[in-house]
Amino acid sequence: FDRGIDARERPGRPIPAGMRSNDRSFQHIAIIVSDMDAAYKILRQNKVEHASSGPQRLPDWNKNAAGIRAFYFKDPDGHPLEILQFPADKGLAKWHQSGSKLFLGIDHTAIVVADTDSSLHFYRDLLGLRVAGESENYGTEQEHLNNVFGARLRITALRGEHGPGIELLEYLAPRDGAAFPADEHANDVLHRETILESSDARQAADALAKAHVGLISPGVVEGTANLAQAVTARDPDGHALRIETLGTSKTAEGEQYMQFKDDPGSASSDLQAEQNHNQNPPSDQQVRTSRATMVEAVSHKLTSLFTAIIGNVELAFMALGEENLATPNLHAIKKATYTAQGWNAKLLSLMEECRREVEGPA
Repeated sequence: FDRGIDARERPGRPIPAGMRSNDRSFQHIAIIVSDMDAAYKILRQNKVEHASSGPQRLPDWNKNAAGIRAFYFKDPDGHPLEILQFPADKGLAKWHQSGSKLFLGIDHTAIVVADTDSSLHFYRDLLGLRVAGESENYGTEQEHLNNVFGARLRITALRGEHGPGIELLEYLAPRDGAAFPADEHANDVLHRETILESSDARQAADALAKAHVGLISPGVVEGTANLAQAVTARDPDGHALRIETLGTSKTAEGEQYMQFKDDPGSASSDLQAEQNHNQNPPSDQQVRTSRATMVEAVSHKLTSLFTAIIGNVELAFMALGEENLATPNLHAIKKATYTAQGWNAKLLSLMEECRREVEGPA
């Protein structure tokens, strides 16, 4: 199935009607305010669409959320937003500095997830975010805030070294939220991307590839000016995120935008490895495991290569147009690359089975 598509072939779609707060495509940004009543008044004056029945104060029995006031609403395109006011004992110190501002800034983005533990493996274990807080929210106030009857949520706050956080919202009840649309594309109004800054986007992409995380971008994209590298991927529920490495590197004029780069190592390191091998010959099991590891590494490199080829073909489509004589050849290249990508995925799956047979049960 050829999933390559550009905006000329399928225009972006609006947010689906009837989307609910417990659907897994739900994502909002939380804007901190210094005075909930004053902020809500301004929103009412501007006739925003309510997603909550009105501002809610979370109850005192909920120790980790007591006193927080919150309200959901929608922007003109239907994206959910939240205004939130922290009590004196909660929230970052910067949200409690004296001043005249009403709308103070963005504290976090919140996403609905199917399973918190799976999401923690992705965001904490793979990407290095830390858990900053947890709570379980339910009751009348939560139902009115989310506009979901019987809402009971497991909420996990994640933070990096700086910047806004990511909040995981797992609906323990009801569990009838719609899955993330499998055919969502970057030009759909529903599409949002959470941007994470990394010291090495390529290393992050390698970690994602080894964990078999699906990529949106064709491998690591080499940027220009202040963006050195970036890769876009999907989390276990389908939410898009972009991992960026900032820098000042510039792409030379005429150089392709998406590149596949490899580090083959050095001859001296290969010689040293051969000497070590001769002095300490490995066991048969070590040899088989090493070969499986090597094949897996090559397979991951091929995945990056295939996605880079497809990305550059898409760029060629946009540059040349459908009427160009080369377009049929480009379609053939893309189709062949998707076929090779499928065989490579089967090879990777086979090697994983072989590894398990060699290493035995954990």
